[in-house]
Amino acid sequence: MAQQRQKGVVALVGAGGIGVAIARRVAQGGCEAQLRGHTAANVQCGNTREFLIQVVSNNVPFIGYPRSLNALAVIEEVTGKHE
Repeated sequence: MAQQRQKGVVALVGAGGIGVAIARRVAQGGCEAQLRGHTAANVQCGNTREFLIQVVSNNVPFIGYPRSLNALAVIEEVTGKHE
């Protein structure tokens, strides 16, 4: 898995690393500020809003519905799309 450094943030490039980083922040709960940072870094690395939503959606059974809703709200906020 390749690593990419942007503005002091090391982001793992590849579905496995991205999914783990996002899923961990969501599962911890109360880490919305950190999740915003991870989401912004993922967008800068080229991951789409749809991909990030898919990561959260795939992990709903493990992280729970309420925390998933919080994560989706953060993704919507960071990507600037409110539908």
